[in-house]
Amino acid sequence: MTTLEARKAELTSLLADASDDKPDLLPTAAAISVSAYSVLIISASDSGSSNLWAIVHGG
Repeated sequence: MTTLEARKAELTSLLADASDDKPDLLPTAAAISVSAYSVLIISASDSGSSNLWAIVHGG
């Protein structure tokens, strides 16, 4: 049990020393979303429809 307690103390210390500035876990997620929404908006304007639900679901 002392091994686990020592590891816990080590990890606690490492976490306390960690920087508050953390990178995004998915840095490209926003770019993918913007790209997908851009395609939807362009499709809506090309078809003359403002109903994105119908475009996405093929209706």
